[in-house]
Amino acid sequence: MNPITDTAPPPRAAALLLRHLSGLSPFGPIFGKELRTTARRKRSYVLRVAYLGGLLLAMLAAWAETSARGMYAGIAAQTQAQAELGRSFFASFCVFSIVAMAAIGPVLTSTAVSAERLGKTLHVLLMTPITAWQIVAGKLFSRLFVALTLLGLSLPALALVRLLGGVELWQMAGILCVCAATALASAAIGLLFSTFMNRAYAVILMSYAALLFLYAFLPFVAIAGLGVRFLPWMRVFGACNPFACAGTLAEPQTTRMFGAVWESCVLVHLAFTAVLLTASAAVLRRVARKAGGQSSTESSDSTAPPLPTPATAPAPAMAPAISDTAADINGALAARRAAPQHHRRPVGRGRDVSDFPVVWREVRRPLMARRWQSIAAAILTIGLLIVTYALVAWNDGLASRDTHRVYAVIFNGLLWLLTAVLSATAIAQEKESDTWTLLLTTPLGGRAIVWGKVLGLYRRIAWPFALFAAHLLVFGVADVIDLSGALLAIWVLFSFNTLWVATGLYLSLRLHKVTVAVILNLLLAVMLYLGVGAVLVIVAGLWGFRELPEQVGWYTPYYYLVVGISENWPFWRNGVLRMPGDVRVGYTEFALIVTFVGAAHVIVATAILSATASAFDRIVGRAGGPVSRGGSPRVLRAAPPAPLAPA
Repeated sequence: MNPITDTAPPPRAAALLLRHLSGLSPFGPIFGKELRTTARRKRSYVLRVAYLGGLLLAMLAAWAETSARGMYAGIAAQTQAQAELGRSFFASFCVFSIVAMAAIGPVLTSTAVSAERLGKTLHVLLMTPITAWQIVAGKLFSRLFVALTLLGLSLPALALVRLLGGVELWQMAGILCVCAATALASAAIGLLFSTFMNRAYAVILMSYAALLFLYAFLPFVAIAGLGVRFLPWMRVFGACNPFACAGTLAEPQTTRMFGAVWESCVLVHLAFTAVLLTASAAVLRRVARKAGGQSSTESSDSTAPPLPTPATAPAPAMAPAISDTAADINGALAARRAAPQHHRRPVGRGRDVSDFPVVWREVRRPLMARRWQSIAAAILTIGLLIVTYALVAWNDGLASRDTHRVYAVIFNGLLWLLTAVLSATAIAQEKESDTWTLLLTTPLGGRAIVWGKVLGLYRRIAWPFALFAAHLLVFGVADVIDLSGALLAIWVLFSFNTLWVATGLYLSLRLHKVTVAVILNLLLAVMLYLGVGAVLVIVAGLWGFRELPEQVGWYTPYYYLVVGISENWPFWRNGVLRMPGDVRVGYTEFALIVTFVGAAHVIVATAILSATASAFDRIVGRAGGPVSRGGSPRVLRAAPPAPLAPA
């Protein structure tokens, strides 16, 4: 053997190869650190309890609905009833799990990178030997572990389904894989937006907008506009859309007809996640190069000759410059006073702060961080709305009232999502940055801070609400829908969503983390509408009150939106509308009911905000200071000096 030619690769090359391969692994130090941090948070336990409670309600509602269909006699009939109950349990499990995974994913990663940036630790992290791929992959998979834990806790429900029968093992394995892939893809979307956006609410909203675009808008365009055939489209639709794939797994008839495509759905979402991770790593590398360029510029500037100190600068030369500047400023102010009101221009770039600084600041905060983002979002929203108009008009559906009922329901859902997320991040985001402590040190009362935040929230959601209201008014004036129904729909959009502004602001003040406040505020609406409805379905199944679940419609906005845009709305016509519980009312009574229920929502929201403002100092642990009743600082006057004693 030749010791020179027959030698093993040098150890340095092998070490470099192993180091390169280890750099591709997502399970690095970031994964371990984030996993330990996430596991010790209390909100992880709260999320598990809420998830299991919602799953229990969904399965109990399915049981009550199935058991209410009648009693079965005979062994064969009982076996069939058990299989039917197992299929109902599995269907409810599929719907609940896929929706929960898609909703939780962006919230889990909304602060993955932006928290490092706000904490001034991102640049330090980028200077370590850890690669950008390891950073983004470690944060993604550590946050994904929370979603996988929820799926693991729901396995006993699938064991019960298997015991009852009616569902195959491959269906259970398929829905678990599809749920995991959906959580992975939705979390990757939130991680990508978190790499270049600092605000958590903006990340969550953009992620939800991307999910709605991928899973709702694109299928609508394909079905309504392209005119594809139903059978081939369902295979492609199920392979790309997890909600359609879950439907094919839950319903045996559709599974037999169109086949199981959950393997393709999982592969598509894994590939989509890989693309998003690569894009996130590229954005982080760009941030690292930018930081390196700034540091090199600062180091080169440090070699420049020092500026002259005040000691070396001639003192007499400063006086004429200061006097000339003062003269220029005084002359500009005098000219501004002498000019007409419509010709006056502000001096410099500064703005006068009003007596209510919180309101002054909040009403100037836009929905997006930058102007180009606001313009791009407005153009994109209007463009998508015009595309839907064109597609619906292509199928002669724009003149149908049913179409505008669907539009109204979608508008209310989007407005609810916007108000719930924005209000839950109004104060919690201040706590995660360096501005909350500074705000508490000011002599501002809780009333000024809370109501200033409320006005700022309504200022930020003004243009989406104006867009939705313009749609209803335009088609109301065009007599496609009745104008009275359009006005009532606008009132429903405004009044019913004030409740989520109040609850979100309270949760934002009460909790310390943005993600917890957002999740709880979203869950409040879900539990109020779906949770209470599920409980009423269970009670109706146990005691036989068939009309009891319909009582939820009395405070549900979607019911009033669907019924309000009716066929024969005008008051002078003799029409009858069916309300929940088989109550028959006329159109005038219906308008009064909508007005009263909406006003009740506004009153409850005002009461919650007033209580939050009153308990502000107690919640934040601040002692009462010299503030006035309205929240503006009082002017403290010094006591007059005591008279001198006679000599």
